[in-house]
Amino acid sequence: MAFLVENSVEEMAYPASFNMEAFKSIPSYAGKIKYCKEKLGKQLGSGSSRMVFQIDDEKVLKLAMNNKGVAQNETECDYYLQQIGLFAKIYDTDENYKWIEMQLARKATAGDFKKFFGYPFKVICAYVDYVYSLYARRNPMRDHSYDNLFKQIGDSDEYYDSVFYMLYEYMANTQLNAIDDLKRLSSWGVVSENGEESLVIIDYGLNDDVAQEYYHFRINENDIAEMVKKAINKLLNEQFDNYYDSPIGKAYANLWEDEILQEFLEDKRNGIPHKQWNLIPSAQYQNLLKRYMQLGDNAKIPDRLMDEWIQLIADNLVTLEYMTAFAGHSQYFPKEAFENAFGEEYEGNYDYEDLSEFLENIGYYDWAQLPDGSDAISDYGIQPIAKILKELSPTSTPEDKLLIINRCLDVIHCRGDLASTFIQGGRATCSSISGQHK
Repeated sequence: MAFLVENSVEEMAYPASFNMEAFKSIPSYAGKIKYCKEKLGKQLGSGSSRMVFQIDDEKVLKLAMNNKGVAQNETECDYYLQQIGLFAKIYDTDENYKWIEMQLARKATAGDFKKFFGYPFKVICAYVDYVYSLYARRNPMRDHSYDNLFKQIGDSDEYYDSVFYMLYEYMANTQLNAIDDLKRLSSWGVVSENGEESLVIIDYGLNDDVAQEYYHFRINENDIAEMVKKAINKLLNEQFDNYYDSPIGKAYANLWEDEILQEFLEDKRNGIPHKQWNLIPSAQYQNLLKRYMQLGDNAKIPDRLMDEWIQLIADNLVTLEYMTAFAGHSQYFPKEAFENAFGEEYEGNYDYEDLSEFLENIGYYDWAQLPDGSDAISDYGIQPIAKILKELSPTSTPEDKLLIINRCLDVIHCRGDLASTFIQGGRATCSSISGQHK
């Protein structure tokens, strides 16, 4: 049951360009995400299931990216949780929980716990383990040195007004097995209301049902997908202070598996037979490379253009990785994206044979092609390009970036013309620089 805070905010102060009716009418997760990015700007944060955008000085929009995010939004709207007083307030929600409006909070620090609760964060974490052990759900490795303190707190007159009682009420009545979120500093935040601040939990969508449905049994698809991305992360752009400032980091943040299937469906409706790739203009690339070969570091290569081309390569590389997964040539199949696009019409089993047969019958594999006409699959080309992009750093010159681009375009695989994924003319363009025409 959803709980909405009454008489707290008369009207959501969205930017004038944000049209709520237009937003509600967008059917897909990917479409809603794109609209929020355009109208609300860069997200405050994101995880595997939700993105958070700031609406104004009081509220944020938590937008589901998949069914897991919907389930977490629904959990956070629970009437009972809102009554406890330990959680950020919910102001409004989509009837299907695709989005919720929540109190804006700043990130909590370890020092906030002593300030607001009178005890350090490590004591709060120890109490979570303590309550957990009372119900013998598991016997966690916990610090027993606080047991006497917790007994004294429980016997005190202040107990029923304390954070300890609120945590006890939450855990005892929701039978929470996934306790790690309560012990994660990022799950807490400081909110301000009527000039007064309070420390609350801002991320509490993971209850037993959500954990059982979307986490415990899905390790082979979602967690492996994250592991693949983290593995590539280790190869890439370690020079950047923030991973999401690197080209691949930006590509993963802005591109989702869902968008590929939505693009396919849109092209199918419009009669477009094959995927349309954004490519580096061949003539412009050839002219700049020839200029560099003649003048070296004095060639005055445009830095901004090099950044755009490198980001294009990163975006297309991530897109190719996702399409390789849809083709069954990866460690995981993006089932959530598939469910988001075809869940209502698909009636088969969720094994790859049935999934691939469905995609084949609706024409996806005919559409999923590289510009040279080969299948959009690369078993061995993605990682070598990722390693080359690793050499990019914030201090790279425009000429350095041009050479990195050139080396990325030189990577080949056995399935077709991999360079055609990034530049007009593919290998023919690259070969023509040195006069080695096919």
